[in-house]
Amino acid sequence: MSKYCYADFVTWFDTSLEKCKKQVENCEGELLEEDYSHDLEDDILASAESNEDTDSFSHNEQTLFEFRDGTIMKKRKKQKVLRYHTIALNVDREGHYRQLLMLFTKWRKEETDLLHGCHTYEESFTKVKDEVEGVKARYMKISCEIGEDMLHDVDDMDDYQRNVVLPENEHQETIDSAQGSTLSDNFGCFDPGTESHCTGTVSNNEYDIGQDFGIAQCDLHNFHLLTKLPESMKAVVHSIDSVSGDVPCSLKEKILNKVPDDAGKTMGLQKNLHLAIGPPYELCLNATTISLSDLMAQKGQIPYTKSVKAKVIDTDPEHSYTNERNESRILKNCVIADEGKAVLCVVYDQTKFPRFKEGSSVILRNVIKKPDGVAVTSNTKVFPCAEVSVPEHIVNQAKNLLHPPPAPTKTVSEALNSPPKERVSIKGTITQEEATRQVFVREERVNVKNIYIEDATSKCKVALWRSFAEKDIRPGDYVHITDVVINTFRNEVSLTTTSKTKITKTDCPPEVKVKQAVSGCVDGENMTFLLEDDTILTMPLELVEVALPNVEKEEIESYVISRCNPMLSIRCTSKGSSVISIEFL
Repeated sequence: MSKYCYADFVTWFDTSLEKCKKQVENCEGELLEEDYSHDLEDDILASAESNEDTDSFSHNEQTLFEFRDGTIMKKRKKQKVLRYHTIALNVDREGHYRQLLMLFTKWRKEETDLLHGCHTYEESFTKVKDEVEGVKARYMKISCEIGEDMLHDVDDMDDYQRNVVLPENEHQETIDSAQGSTLSDNFGCFDPGTESHCTGTVSNNEYDIGQDFGIAQCDLHNFHLLTKLPESMKAVVHSIDSVSGDVPCSLKEKILNKVPDDAGKTMGLQKNLHLAIGPPYELCLNATTISLSDLMAQKGQIPYTKSVKAKVIDTDPEHSYTNERNESRILKNCVIADEGKAVLCVVYDQTKFPRFKEGSSVILRNVIKKPDGVAVTSNTKVFPCAEVSVPEHIVNQAKNLLHPPPAPTKTVSEALNSPPKERVSIKGTITQEEATRQVFVREERVNVKNIYIEDATSKCKVALWRSFAEKDIRPGDYVHITDVVINTFRNEVSLTTTSKTKITKTDCPPEVKVKQAVSGCVDGENMTFLLEDDTILTMPLELVEVALPNVEKEEIESYVISRCNPMLSIRCTSKGSSVISIEFL
């Protein structure tokens, strides 16, 4: 075996283990007879003595080898084709030369024998280059001979088709032409080349069924359009055929010459592809679409495979949320509309956000219908399309869906008496606030803070959730809170913020009240009164000076105390928590 290289080994020898070993032992050391019933061409147990000469081995050469582990190797009668993956020289230089040495030189240990005492595989290849090239040329010759045989087989197949198949077809066509054809009484009118049974007229041999549907002859139209274009708007793409593999150039040329210049024989692949650059075009989609009105009329919240064509009217900024598995996700709210209806659309797939820009038109397939709109998930297909026409009144409805006008403003008393879950807006002064605390909502910590709003009619508690708990408002501020809902918990009626809630500080309208003071004192630049309900009223001292023009500043405190007998009535005009004027009664 030491005289064989690796290429010789894989092309000339077969191996077998236990089964072959047992059969050899049963033969008591003798080889099987030549007429063994399973003696195939490459049978490993075939007779070692053959009447035929092999290509490069003599009759006296050993053709059956048995090893200590039971492996039996038998030389084939016919050499196999050597196939291997070629490592490009410019990709891996050392790997390229290592592969050549491994295939076409004799070696036992890769670490020592392949290098031949050199430091690199390239140096080792240079040392035994003549030997490698000689063995490689022998296998290249075999590949060329096989390639020639394959080309002859292709020629024989072409001759067979011309000499056998085509004459048979021509013979059958001659018989059919002689027999003629019988038209159907029901469908004979559709025959384009004979007299119509329906109209009695003779049709042209070329019939374009697309005319029945109002469709132009597309291919003919495109051909005429291409011929009329100037040369600056034309381009031709030439295909380049190639043969891969370690094949001689002469064989490659013969193979390429066999490639027909006929798209009908190359699975529609053109030799030269003519293109038009920049002309206007029309694209028609034969898609089954459903209107938004019909979609929303469907029952159930399931995916709908029919396509929906709509226009994106308005969008909200992207915002994060936490799903039921406590995973952080991002969604985008928008509103879409067609010529008959506008609905909300929630996009859960972040990769589809760029498709949903204000003013863009899309085709949605496999959406999920919700009670108030549709949902776009990762399974939804989104396609751009031509602009969808939407009437002006539908556009206004769409914008109100995504950004509805604030709920009507009511007094605190009216708001507390509204039906549960009804959205209302209120105005009032913050009289009290509680510390922000955290509660668990769907396994998520959420901030919440309670404040108390008061107006002339009543006082109520408002729960500020999430980001509203961090709002920069404090007692004494006059605020306008929109889109809060009525909530009842433990028989206490309160108001709760929603996602549409907005809190703004506004100017408080002037409010006039009469208060009863028990006593008063001057505290620097302020005057403080103790009221009968045990509350404190503080105001700038200059307001008292205006209300008591005839009293000196140093005597104001004693004058007020003398008037508190038992109580002093004060008419106060205030805006929010600030007193703007007073009058002593």
